[in-house]
Amino acid sequence: MVTGANVRRLETDPTGRTVINVVAEYGKGTAGAYSAEIVVVACGTVNSALLLLRSANDKQPGGLANSPEAVGRHYMRHNNRALMAVSKEPNSTRFQKNRSLHDRYLGADDWDFPLGGIQILGKSDADQIHGEAPRWAGAASPDILF
Repeated sequence: MVTGANVRRLETDPTGRTVINVVAEYGKGTAGAYSAEIVVVACGTVNSALLLLRSANDKQPGGLANSPEAVGRHYMRHNNRALMAVSKEPNSTRFQKNRSLHDRYLGADDWDFPLGGIQILGKSDADQIHGEAPRWAGAASPDILF
């Protein structure tokens, strides 16, 4: 295992069907090629697609495993933003109902695309948000959050 490596491309044999090298960069300007009997691409949705596309060669000019040109085309990500209110008053709710609204079809007069959705995050407690809270959150309500 090589930690801190950034895999740049996969090299194939002359047929274009078998990966023979995994080319990676690690450190400052240091590169290496690694080989194995089995190579698994497990870089997450976006980075797996990018690696396959970056690995184009003479036999597969559109990228590896991309003969129907579908690699990365049907990817859908959740583009999320969160807005959280911080209160010094306790919220004793045990089960908070979920409410949401979505505009996936209509758009607006000044926008040609769907507007997306708004959804309640639910009731959060200190343990849930401690690791992801902005630095100012603890100062805003240290006794409630942390």
